[in-house]
Amino acid sequence: MSLATAAGRRALGKAYGLFAGALAFLVVVVAVAAQLGLDEAVIAFLVIAFTLVTYAVIGVVTRTLSLTDFYVAGRGVSEGFNGMATAAAFLSGGGLAAIAGAYFADATAALAVTVGWTVGFVLLAVLIAPYYRKSGAVTLPDFLAVRYGNPLIRPVAVVVLLVATFALLPAAIAVGATIIGVFLHVRPEVALAVVFVTLLFSSLFGGMRSVTFVSGAQVILILLGALVPVALLSAQDFGLPLPQITYGFALDGIAGGDDEPIRFLAGRWSPLGDPSGIN
Repeated sequence: MSLATAAGRRALGKAYGLFAGALAFLVVVVAVAAQLGLDEAVIAFLVIAFTLVTYAVIGVVTRTLSLTDFYVAGRGVSEGFNGMATAAAFLSGGGLAAIAGAYFADATAALAVTVGWTVGFVLLAVLIAPYYRKSGAVTLPDFLAVRYGNPLIRPVAVVVLLVATFALLPAAIAVGATIIGVFLHVRPEVALAVVFVTLLFSSLFGGMRSVTFVSGAQVILILLGALVPVALLSAQDFGLPLPQITYGFALDGIAGGDDEPIRFLAGRWSPLGDPSGIN
């Protein structure tokens, strides 16, 4: 599937639509099975296994032997799909979960991280990404070396990227392993192995091509997982499945001393298990 053509982009859009439909169907089946008494551990396994297997399958299906596809996805990814990949990176476990946890630890430091995280993506999109694409460079150090005309900038950029990567990558892996360990009740080493195998299959065979395709599926999963539950809660409590509107009513109730929304959410933290292991 070539993203450089309109037909290829339409085919990818259809594939993402099928993925979203399959995910919605799985949610309905799991909800019905839960009402019929299916064990929570089985439900957790089905949901997580579907997600991880989908990522691995996408990574294998989009494998390539082309260096251009492997390093820069053939330079044919449209703005929309690139935006989906960027959103997946922004909303990843190492980002969203870490920022949410940081507010509980130190709100001031968390605010700085949030601002830096957001502004960094904006600067990347405005100051680097357009010129990076036009330059024809394969890696960011190559682009900086061409931009500034100094070969010494390349090793310096590599060091900076390695430092930034090693600061974030272990955190993202730890978040994924913790979630798998808590909800599937497996040992930490088993959870880590599952994370590494998924990363291997979703990126090794296709490089940036596979990563871009997988990120598109990931952001669909994240958005559905974030928006559907709050829409259902909003419809149940306020009769309107638009949490963006009913959020104000919930805050008014909390400000007025009504702690029912808090107790309601606390009692429905997760249908898949005890979240205490995440802390």
